[in-house]
Amino acid sequence: AGVRQAISMVTAMEHQLFWERSRRQQAEEDCKVLLGAIEAERTAGDQAVADMEAAVAEVKARAAGAGLKLAAEDLPKANAAATTIQKHIRGNVARKQYEENLKDI
Repeated sequence: AGVRQAISMVTAMEHQLFWERSRRQQAEEDCKVLLGAIEAERTAGDQAVADMEAAVAEVKARAAGAGLKLAAEDLPKANAAATTIQKHIRGNVARKQYEENLKDI
């Protein structure tokens, strides 16, 4: 009876170990997917920031050529550029905090 009980315990522990490995592998795959999504968002954000910086540079060049600080028709464009840059900076800060939190796990 003791041998049967020991075999039963070992079998239960093997099942538990298999289940834990399976959960860990699934968690690793989930993290890979999340990191891939973060990288894609970062790339898209970098492109958006580059586009907005180019728009701001164009507005500055036109304003300097016209002798005006900023033309009234360019204010919405400049505002959109500034907003996007601020969002990107906040996104970078949040991403860095997220990565630091991952290192702590």
